[in-house]
Amino acid sequence: MPTTVPASTPSDGYFRLWWVTTIADVTAPKVATEILAASSLDLTCYLKEPWGASTAVETVEDWRACLRTVLASPGTSKTDLQDLIVTHKVQVPADVANKAYAALAPGTQGYLVARYGIDVDTAPAAAQIVDVFPVTVATRDKLPIERNSQLKAKVTVMLRDVAQYDKAAAA
Repeated sequence: MPTTVPASTPSDGYFRLWWVTTIADVTAPKVATEILAASSLDLTCYLKEPWGASTAVETVEDWRACLRTVLASPGTSKTDLQDLIVTHKVQVPADVANKAYAALAPGTQGYLVARYGIDVDTAPAAAQIVDVFPVTVATRDKLPIERNSQLKAKVTVMLRDVAQYDKAAAA
């Protein structure tokens, strides 16, 4: 029997990330009134580096005198969110290039809503699968200048509630 290689989705151009200020139900964020609200911001084109989340799980060991093996079960988990590396133009606060930097001020609470696997130019819609991260902005730092580059800022966000994975957006 020949080997079947399943199709994959490219990551470039198939990811969107929104900063959403208010979500009533994190298990079903509303597209029209939350993700696309006037107070929300599509961060995708402000990002200067890839972004993602990863979860680590502690191990609870269960040693028994009668066994020659140590049993294990999942313990506490911790989700780490990568820093957001964004454009900034602080000398012109109203400039569109400064919107992400301005919106993500330290102490601000909101939600990062990530959508994977749909072309970036496709508008968000009900039933699309998203991940929702309730966060607090911890720090916002201008990064050192680099030759042949643009000005960038690093925004550190911390999870303030349980992340919600693979949730269908609501109308």
